[in-house]
Amino acid sequence: MSKIYCELFIFVFLILTGTGCTPSVDQEGGPPVESRNVLYQGAHKVIRSIEDWNALGRKEPVRHIVCSGSGALRLITYLECSDKVIAVEQMECQPNGVAPYRIVHPEYGKLPVFGEGHGRDHIEFLLNLNPKPDIIVRIDNPGSGIDPEILQERSGIPVVLISYGDLGQNRLLLDRSLRLLGHILNKTKRAESLIAFFDTQIAEFDQRTQNIPVEKRPTVYLGGLSFRGVHGINSTATSYPPFDWLRLKNPVAELASERIRGYHTMISKEQLVLWNPDYLFVDLGTLSLNQNGGISELQSQAVYAHLDAVKKNRLYGLYPNNSYNTNYAALLANAWFIGSITYPDQFQDVKIDEKINEMFQFMLNNPFMPQCPKEIKSKVYKTIP
Repeated sequence: MSKIYCELFIFVFLILTGTGCTPSVDQEGGPPVESRNVLYQGAHKVIRSIEDWNALGRKEPVRHIVCSGSGALRLITYLECSDKVIAVEQMECQPNGVAPYRIVHPEYGKLPVFGEGHGRDHIEFLLNLNPKPDIIVRIDNPGSGIDPEILQERSGIPVVLISYGDLGQNRLLLDRSLRLLGHILNKTKRAESLIAFFDTQIAEFDQRTQNIPVEKRPTVYLGGLSFRGVHGINSTATSYPPFDWLRLKNPVAELASERIRGYHTMISKEQLVLWNPDYLFVDLGTLSLNQNGGISELQSQAVYAHLDAVKKNRLYGLYPNNSYNTNYAALLANAWFIGSITYPDQFQDVKIDEKINEMFQFMLNNPFMPQCPKEIKSKVYKTIP
């Protein structure tokens, strides 16, 4: 019996002291406690500013990154850092996508997957990556996915939290994010070039349209807008930056107060008929619906036959505005096309095909349109019968 008690004592002792066992991992899948300081590199809070990053005291360059949340990988691509990306979300691997940054970088779809999308990251996958990420670039979207503070604490990898912003009312947030990422990734010149490029394009739209009297500005409508999925012709937005830049009359804007301006909204068929806009633009993301979505509705439903834009053949296709957040390159290309249609005299010197290629070339280092998906290419920047 004494031998049995002795063996039992030794067994219990080994369990309590951890002798001969692998390092313990916390129940939430974080790194071993004793190695956390090595991975953590001194970070105690998520990185929200250049000052936060400088306080981290990191001296070696960032070589390996992952991007979490809608739009993070797009901004990294615009900053010409695609070679630093070592893993992607499952959302970035969807076949037959329309996001230009993915189409010109098919290698993204071959990288390891570390999460589902929208910040639903798997810490154990992140910790098993080889090499490990130096940082996680995360879109700030409260309530979506794992909390960034918890993600950083349990992974031991610094999280750079950025706002996606937009090219409208939240432009300053976009600029701030580009500058922060440019500083961290040693791409400050590229970040400033992107910001200056946005400024130049918007200023030119302003210059070309500033002298047009209010009564000569046409009424326009954008339908088929994708938002958390694809929709029909009654899907639109209370603010669409190209319409604002070009000083076009967008009746949808009257539905929203300044507090909610810019949000997606749905309207009725009757409302569109009452507005009877001079020009109809269709977001070709609607093609993903059965029977071509909003385009089929306009062509087949009798209620729309009375619209002046339909009778006068003023229905045009635009590149999808959204695909896992806003396609900024496409937004600028769309604006040039819309300007050439609604203000032909003010844009008569513009070779529109070249200008559209110029937008994508600068943003993606690729003219893109030759690689545009066939279904969209047959209708984009054209009159739709």
